[in-house]
Amino acid sequence: MLLRGSNGFDGPDSALAAISGADCETGVASGAAILAFAEAIMESDEKKLACARNVILDQLGEGGLVECSAVAANFSQMVRIADSTGIPLDPPLMSMADPIRDVLKIDNFESAKNTI
Repeated sequence: MLLRGSNGFDGPDSALAAISGADCETGVASGAAILAFAEAIMESDEKKLACARNVILDQLGEGGLVECSAVAANFSQMVRIADSTGIPLDPPLMSMADPIRDVLKIDNFESAKNTI
């Protein structure tokens, strides 16, 4: 819900569908580079990650790389904590998430079995 809550909070709305590989403009500065970095993190391909990291450094600088890495780490730890404790989404939160579940293709993720 953090992603949904921050989308459009401090500026224009961003395209959530881009997170799931949709071919669209993200609405975020250096959005394509950030998505490539996130994909490289998830794929565990060291060469691809090094390339994506260099693009982030070129476009956003060292501070931008730190911020992108921190966001990725934060989402990872939140998911791991929720999954490890077996916390399912409660009905009100699930209904709040419904509008973006299809857009983000959440049900395709391995951890979706913990909330469905």
